[in-house]
Amino acid sequence: MKYLFGEQLEKLEWATKRLGGIEVPFGDVGMKISFLPKVQISFIIWKGDDEFPPQAKILFNSHIASYLSTEGVVIASQMIFGKLKDLRS
Repeated sequence: MKYLFGEQLEKLEWATKRLGGIEVPFGDVGMKISFLPKVQISFIIWKGDDEFPPQAKILFNSHIASYLSTEGVVIASQMIFGKLKDLRS
C-alpha cells in the first residue's frame, strides 16, 4: 500500500472514495471500504518522518471471523487491493 501510492496519499483517498470508501481518523490517511454488508476493510497509511519509516496497515472489523474464513479475508483484501491498484493508474 505504501509502495503502491508512495508519497501521493491523496490518490489513496480518491481511489477508495471511487469504491464507496469513507475516511477514518487513523494514520495520515485512513480509508474504510465495505466489502460485504457486515465486513469493512480499512487501509491506513502513515507517511513517516525522521524517526519512523512509512508504514501501512490493513484492518478489519472485529467480527470478520464470523463472516469469512482466513482464506476469505485474504481473498477479500486482494480483491479490494486489486481494484485500488487499477484505479491508481
